[in-house]
Amino acid sequence: MDRAVKALILIILISLAITLIVVYRTKYLYPINYNISPPYVKPLNSSFIDGRFYISFLLNNTLPVPLNVSYGEVNITNTETILYLTQDFTVPPKSIYYFNVSGEVPYKLFLYQTAIVTGYLRILIGSSSGYITFAGSIPINVNLGIKVLNISFNGLTNYATMTFQISTPVYGKLVSVNFIEVYDDANDLLIFATDPPPFRLNSTYYNLSLTPGVNNVTVKVPVYYHPGDLEVKKGSLYTVVFSITIEYNTLQQIEKTFNVTQTILLS
Repeated sequence: MDRAVKALILIILISLAITLIVVYRTKYLYPINYNISPPYVKPLNSSFIDGRFYISFLLNNTLPVPLNVSYGEVNITNTETILYLTQDFTVPPKSIYYFNVSGEVPYKLFLYQTAIVTGYLRILIGSSSGYITFAGSIPINVNLGIKVLNISFNGLTNYATMTFQISTPVYGKLVSVNFIEVYDDANDLLIFATDPPPFRLNSTYYNLSLTPGVNNVTVKVPVYYHPGDLEVKKGSLYTVVFSITIEYNTLQQIEKTFNVTQTILLS
């Protein structure tokens, strides 16, 4: 066997040995799991609590090591608002963690049914730092309900007593009652109105404070039109047509007028 053949055999043996060492170190000493997906954040929902706006998130730590979160920013793109995550927390390995980010209620939020949310979290894995970015849409659950709870009118006075139930997510005030018309459904009669229909010109201003949640507000409404001196009776069914203006105290004050037609059975 000449020297060239011996050299070739030696090179092949050395290459084979190196290959076996690399395979062993890769497979047994430093295994790589190609099935692990990166951690991710998902926006879930929104809510209003004590006059503040909250967005809830899910953080899925898919890694086999703890994930430390130290800061974050949430951008509500269609309201031009940024909320900040300021508390630190740690997510255990391969687990799901729920958290909230809150801030003042953006006044533009009343204009949308959904919000487009983007942002990032600053994370620390061991001694290495990085970021998790996210984007998604969430429903805007703004409860701006308003309805009549009770009516009192005896047909002889020039005012009626009305109790309204007003739901608001933030502080505000009942600015005005713009008009009210009450009809007796059984007899198809107009019992009283703040103005002779269809003019509806005489608004009455109250500026009564509202707190976040459900407010029952009772007011006296001037009655300028009540043909026949008819009264409102308990146990009867009435249709109430009314307009009310509410002011909401958000980052900017915003007024919203509700035009409502409601059927009520007085009890």
